[in-house]
This record gives sequence, structure tokens and C-alpha cells, in this order.
Amino acid sequence: MNGVPSPPRHDSLCVYMEQIADPSLDPVDLFRVLYRATSTALDTSGFYLGLYDVRSQMIEIVRQMESGTELAGGAFPLGQGITSHVIRTREPFFATRWSQQGYPVQLQYATSHSQLPESAITVPIIGPVSDEVLGVIAVQSYAPDVYETSDLRLLQELAAATARVIETWRRRDRALTEMTRRSAELEAILASLSEGLMITDANGAIVRLNAAARTLLAPLSETIVLGQPLDSEPAGDWSVQGKPIAAALAELVGLLRHGQGRQNVELDLWHAGHRTISLSASPLHSSSGEPAGGVIVIRDVTEQRALDRLKARVLQIASHDLQTPLTVVKGRAQWLQRRLTQESVDPDWLRDGLTAIVAQTDRVSQMLRLLLDVSLVEGGRIDLHRSPTNLAALVREVAEEAKFLSEAHPIHVDAPETVEGAWDPARLRQVLQNMIKNAIKYSPEGGRVDIRVGVSNGQVKVAVRDRGIGLLPDEVSRVFEQFYRAAAARRLEGSGLGLYICQAIVAAHGGHVWATSAGPGKGTTFSFVLPIEPVASVPERS
Repeated sequence: MNGVPSPPRHDSLCVYMEQIADPSLDPVDLFRVLYRATSTALDTSGFYLGLYDVRSQMIEIVRQMESGTELAGGAFPLGQGITSHVIRTREPFFATRWSQQGYPVQLQYATSHSQLPESAITVPIIGPVSDEVLGVIAVQSYAPDVYETSDLRLLQELAAATARVIETWRRRDRALTEMTRRSAELEAILASLSEGLMITDANGAIVRLNAAARTLLAPLSETIVLGQPLDSEPAGDWSVQGKPIAAALAELVGLLRHGQGRQNVELDLWHAGHRTISLSASPLHSSSGEPAGGVIVIRDVTEQRALDRLKARVLQIASHDLQTPLTVVKGRAQWLQRRLTQESVDPDWLRDGLTAIVAQTDRVSQMLRLLLDVSLVEGGRIDLHRSPTNLAALVREVAEEAKFLSEAHPIHVDAPETVEGAWDPARLRQVLQNMIKNAIKYSPEGGRVDIRVGVSNGQVKVAVRDRGIGLLPDEVSRVFEQFYRAAAARRLEGSGLGLYICQAIVAAHGGHVWATSAGPGKGTTFSFVLPIEPVASVPERS
């Protein structure tokens, strides 16, 4: 700092500055020289050297000192904690009473203390030539008000000397360059993985984790501890929701120490909703065949398990609901077969039998189409075949067809003459048929069905209102869920999938669907809104 006298230093500190300038040092040797130099003037109850690679955005803790004991380091992605903050801002961090100042902690280093340091200085290492942040030097103490501004200047001098040797390494493509290159290659691979991945050493401590693992674990634990075995008493407390995953990780680490692995250990977690996490561990071995740590993969399989449950439910419905119409078809066919054998077939009996067979066959076909649509929705494969469509005419056509379903349900349509847009007419017909049939089905005492079509602000709204059994307030928001059926509707036939598929079809068109009801016995209105896509937007087909 210009105009500010340098802090007094021991004579031996000058010797250390010369040692730091030695380009033959490797990163671990540099760490040890820095620690010895700092210890001559400062409280170094905690001390670490971190190196930063701007390309991979990874921080490599070379080594740590805890109350005079040298501990392993580790690597982690740039985050929001103090070390990352110093790297991002290029400004030093100076705390005299950490617990009162409330600075954030995301990664905690191995320590026997349960509390955080009270005094701390972290300074950036900035290259004099490249002007890049190359890393950090940090000192910490568990007592308050330990450090002064002169101590900050001392660390900044050490950081400046360290920056010169690091840049020398990189220019000469020596030890650090090779380590950085390999680390960058590995981190590029790890960063591309959607699964969380942790690498542990022979003692079971985390030495590397990727961004996905950090994202999965951070909400479940106040801190992620580097340099400490995962199956030891954690320095950072896990949340109640995270304790199952902490116990599972500890068990896997125990297996890895013996060169054993385990695959697909699943846990149900309830942090911010239900999630299912799968853990798999594979051991690593040294050249001599001894256990040398392992790789733990963390996958969020919530959606996969939900899909598995859906498949099981669909199969259950198929096996149950298809049995009735197939039984009817078989019974009618056998009855007609006996009559033909006895040569006593009455034309009316034959007509009624064949009519029943055709009706039940249609029912089976409809059910199979429903199950196929469910699989398409879950796979995100609802394809639309848009074409110029007069939605008002389509509504009137479907309503006219539905009039033959029940004489007790007069259908009234209020719609303009034309509402032109680029939609999938077959899929919208499916939505309209479902809503109108539901209006009839869930009005067992009869009653008028009103269908209203309106255009406003570049959108078309279609509403189907019945005078039937109605819905409770908590049922209104759930009727579009898979397999959900309102309490009053469970005595009537249905699978609980029709509205779920309607919602997906409307969403695929860029619209949304909802239901309203004044309460049980007061009818229900199902509505959907679609953006009016201009007909000119439909691509020509060769």
C-alpha cells in the first residue's frame, strides 16, 4: 500500500520470502513454507492455501492446518461462501468477530472445533502478469479480535510473492500446469454429469465433488466437510431430513474402506417436498491392489419412481377394467355360438348380441387409447398435427353428436359463427368429447349442459357447464391429477385419467384448463383457454 509503512517482521520472515520465490517448489511444499512464514507472526490455529482455475471454476485446497496438524485438502466448485466471495470480488475478507458479523459458510474444513472461527483473514492471490485470481491464503483463530490491519498487509505481501511463483509454474508448464490441466479435464467431465458425484480417499474423506452433488447435498446439511471421513461425527449438523442420507453415506464409506461397493441404495427424503435419492458406491484400488477410496454417485430418481408407480397403476387398471368388457364379449359370443349350434337363432337375439359385442369392443378400444395417451403424456410425447380449424364449428359438431347420448341432458351451445386458428382438431375433439360426456355422466338426475365459446385478447375460451353432483373446494384443484376422482363421483364408472389427458392436450397447445364449482349438488364448469395461432403459421405439407 502506497504511503503505508510495512508491518514489522521477524528476520526469519525474509528467509521464508526467498524460499517462496523458489520455482522448484511443488504446491504442497509451497503450502508448508507459507504456513511456517505466517506462523512466525500470526495466530495460525487455522490455515489453508487454495488454488483457483478460472477455466473449470474449481477451487483446490492444497492442504489445511488445524491447531498445528496438517490435514488433507480437497476440491469443490466456486460457490457463495467466503473463499468463493474473495475470488469473485478480488477483495480480502477480514473478520474480527465472525459469529456476530454473520458471514455465510458453505464448505467447512476438517476441524475438531464445533464452532466457527471468530477471527479470520482471507486474501486473494492475484497474478501480476495475468491479473487473474490464482487462489487464496487464509488464516483463522477461534479467539476474537486477534488480527490487525498490519496482519492483513503481511498476508497480502505473502500472496504477492506466491502469485509470482504460481505464474512461473504456469509459464514453464511445470508441476502446477500439469495438475491444473488434469484437474480441468476431470472437472469438465464431472461438471457435465447430471448425477452428483463424490470421490473419497482411503480414509473416507471427500476429496472431490461436482456441482450436482453440491446442489443435492447443500440443502440437507449446513456444511459439507472436506478432509474429514464421512462416517465420523460430522462437524456440520445435517438437517432432520438429511440424517438418512448422512447415515447411508457413512455406511457406504465403511464398505469402500474394505474395497467393497454397493449399488442403488434408495432413500426417501422430505426436504421441500418428497424426493427419492439413489446412492451407488464403487471402490478404487491402488497399484498394489489396496483399497484407495471410492466413487459415490448420487442420483435423484423421483420422477423415475413416479413413472414406475404410474406404470404399475396403469397395468392394474388395464387388468381390472378390461376384464369386464372382455367377459361380456366372450359371454355373448358363446351364447350366440350355442344358439347357432341348436339352430334356434332369433334375428332379434342375434342383433342384440352383436350390438352388445360391438359396444363392448368399442369400450375396450377407448380404454386402450386412454392408456396409450397416458404413456405419451408421461413420456412428453404428445404430438400435435395442427391444421386450419374452425373451433366454433368443431364445438357445435361434437355437441350435436353428444345429444344422442342422453335425452335427459339437453345441450345448448353459445358460440360465434367462426373461430379460426391453427390447432389439432382431433386432439381438441378428444378434449370436448371428454368434457361433454363428463357433464352428462356426472349429472345422473339429468339437466341442461351449456357450452359457451368466447374470443378475447387473442385467445379463445371454451366453458362446459353442467347441473350435476358438483365439487368440494379442495377437489376443484385436484380433478386434473392422475387417477383422482371426486368423492361423489366414485360410485360412477371412470378411470380418473380423462381430465389428466385433457390438461396435457390443452397445455401442448399453449393453453390452460381449470374447473369451478359452487359446491356439492350445484354443478361444475370446466373451462379451457387456447391462444389463437394464426392459420398462416401452419407449415405446408408436401
